[in-house]
Amino acid sequence: MPQVGTAITLADSINSALGGNMEYVFNRHDIHEKRKLNEIGFSSIRGGNIVGEHSVQFYGAHETFEIKHTSYSRDVFAEGALKACEFIVNKAPGLYGMDDLV
Repeated sequence: MPQVGTAITLADSINSALGGNMEYVFNRHDIHEKRKLNEIGFSSIRGGNIVGEHSVQFYGAHETFEIKHTSYSRDVFAEGALKACEFIVNKAPGLYGMDDLV
C-alpha cells in the first residue's frame, strides 16, 4: 500500500510539479554529503504542545523559502473531518478526493 500523510502528499505535489523524477530520502543520519539535486528529504520532530507541524523548505545558494503550517490542537483535524462528512453525505457513490472537497 502506498504511503500517505501530509508530508508525503506535499512531496508528491512538489515531485509532480518538478517532472516526477525526485527521489524521497527518509534517513540521512549516516550521510554527510550534499543532497543530490533530485532529492526530497524528510525529517520528523515531535514535542511540546505542537500536535502537527509541516513545513516545505527550498534552499538556494543565497536564500531559503519556507511554507509552514502548525497546529496546536487536534480540533482543527476534527473540524476538517466534519466538513468532509458534510460534503460527502448526499453525494453519489464514487471516489472523492481533497480536490473535490476544496
